[in-house]
Amino acid sequence: MLEILWEASGGEVDIRGLRRVHPTKITFWDSLTRKVPTEEEAIRSIDPPPFKFVYHRCRTHSGYDTRAGIMRVCAWMYLF
Repeated sequence: MLEILWEASGGEVDIRGLRRVHPTKITFWDSLTRKVPTEEEAIRSIDPPPFKFVYHRCRTHSGYDTRAGIMRVCAWMYLF
């Protein structure tokens, strides 16, 4: 997950940069909805604001994001 850093100047909004969000900082609610902890909501976390984060999901295996790691795909390649 990447956080988009926006910069507003002169009536225009541009992307100033991208900041990596460490995978341990992303939580999932019911294995479906991703949440981002903040200082105010450190335990329950919040929904990511629109146009604030970029999230990539590897679609090599169907199912929940929490169970779709690359290790499972590599294990099947190794076995067969």
